[in-house]
Amino acid sequence: MCKGWISLHREIQDHWLYKEKRKFSKYEAWIDLLLMANHTDKKVLIGNELILVKRGQLITSELKLMKKWDWSKTKLRSFLDLLEKDGMAIKESDSKKTTITIVKYNDWQIQGTAERPRRDREKTAKELRKDTNNNVNNYNNDNKYSTIANEKIINELNKAEDEVTSSLEGKINNNDFIKLAQAYSKCIGHPDGMTPKWLQNILDEYGLEWCLNALEEANLNGIRTKKYVNGILYNWNRNGGMKLSKDRRNAEDGHDKGDTGKTRNGRGPSAESLRLERIAKEKGLIGPNGEVEVPEVDF
Repeated sequence: MCKGWISLHREIQDHWLYKEKRKFSKYEAWIDLLLMANHTDKKVLIGNELILVKRGQLITSELKLMKKWDWSKTKLRSFLDLLEKDGMAIKESDSKKTTITIVKYNDWQIQGTAERPRRDREKTAKELRKDTNNNVNNYNNDNKYSTIANEKIINELNKAEDEVTSSLEGKINNNDFIKLAQAYSKCIGHPDGMTPKWLQNILDEYGLEWCLNALEEANLNGIRTKKYVNGILYNWNRNGGMKLSKDRRNAEDGHDKGDTGKTRNGRGPSAESLRLERIAKEKGLIGPNGEVEVPEVDF
């Protein structure tokens, strides 16, 4: 027989398999008592009396158990007497209630063992945060970025423990991610708990150069939101290349006579993208200088 234990949540009682109408076996009845017992001390009001129900206890009635388990009163009382003789449970009844105490409740719960997985996760998250700080500090020795911005990024990553334990370990070892995170803090502002995942998503989809320029565009246009950055990237991808506001102004002032479109691989716009741009201008979707209204896009 396999040794050890499993963690069984009380929500199992809401599962359709558990709710199946049936006559309970003695084993099922015993498991049901364990599931109904309090895991912490609680006070309940019965009539005008406030009663403390301790850990490992439950308040019920013989009628409720008979109905739930589809048992007769004789079978129920015989079962409870059997549990008491074996030192498994103690039943105390009065005119208002039946109190059942699971004698060795802690043995069935193994509280210390159940806490170990949580402590292990906390230890892992702490170690990853330490690695995160070391990686960012090492990177800053070779790159001149704002110390304040770095601290904001580190603090935000420290808060996202679930993100750290599952996926951020690989991200922090990626210099592109660090560059993008620091650019976000500089151009958009203080990151929130969803920022690391969002940064990695747009980095994977559009590449570092596009993402950095999109953040700069948002900052330059004074619309510092993730949705606006998503819209910029979406338009660039749809229209075949980057159209930077600063490049357009330079072109209008006569400082730059060349094409301002850049594709993700660094080459100029393709013939197809130029054809689409011409059609868009004819239909009034974009202005004569390539300005595109950024749509509201949810990702």
